[in-house]
Formats: sequence, C-alpha cells, structure tokens
Amino acid sequence: MVFKLSRVLMLFSVVGILWAPQVVEAKKSKFTVRFGLMTGAQGSAPYVFDEARIIERYGDGSDAHGFTISKRGGGRFMLHYAVTFPEPIDLPDAFLQKGRMSPDKKKFTLDSEMVWDQTFQVFFFSEDDPLGMYKMEVFVDDALLKTYDYEVIDPNAGFGGF
Repeated sequence: MVFKLSRVLMLFSVVGILWAPQVVEAKKSKFTVRFGLMTGAQGSAPYVFDEARIIERYGDGSDAHGFTISKRGGGRFMLHYAVTFPEPIDLPDAFLQKGRMSPDKKKFTLDSEMVWDQTFQVFFFSEDDPLGMYKMEVFVDDALLKTYDYEVIDPNAGFGGF
C-alpha cells in the first residue's frame, strides 16, 4: 500500500510540475504588449509600428518610442514600468512626480496606475539623454510581464554623415 501511495504522490507531483508553467503562461497570455518605435495618425492613439531594439536619438521629437499594452477581453489592471538607463540621468519634475528615481539616478520606476482595457506610454529623447543600453520592465498587477533591452544610438555615428 505504501509503495502504491508513493507512486500516486509522485504522479501528482509530476502533473503539478507540468501544469504549473501553463498557469503562469495563461496569466501572461491575457495581455498583448508591444515595444518599439511609435507613431499615430492624427487624432488616433499612438501605436508601435516597428518593434525595433535599436533606437536613434534625435532629440527633436521624431524619436517616439514606447509600448502599448492591452488586456484580451478587456477589464481593469494595475500597470507600472521601470526604465534602467546606461548612466545617471536627471529627469524633468513631471516624471519625478509620477514615480521614483533610484539613489544612483540610473533607474526610474513609475508608480502603479489603474488601466482599463488598454494603454500606451510614449517617450521622446532630449539631446542630452545618454546613448547606450536601456532596459524597460513592464509590470501588470505587480508581476513582471515583459522586459525589453534596447540600445539608443546617435543617428549620425558610423554612417559618414549620410
């Protein structure tokens, strides 16, 4: 009897291990997230048109980038994100009022906000924003949903001024 019971317990353990990742994936699959270069037709919401991981920094407003997120079937969710910069940065007060900067000034985290169905976040570079590797972490209901590593480059570097 003990031998059979241990087999049954082992079977339930294996089934539980195989089933657990699917539960996590099911929660993640409720959301569609896209990150990259953004645009929007006049009068419509911005959207990601190119899921690029290399973004040119122009500093003139033409370098819109960010993410869109939508919940399949709609509904409410809590959203926050964190951006890690390649070097310390000073952000405008408008950003700092909505989140917190790490003591080393290399990571900004937006305070959680309630979202219904879908939202977008658009960012623009200023001329003095650092070049290099950035990281964007998107959280839904306090769980990490997606991480994006991307590089910000000088559009004139390496092209001979063309």
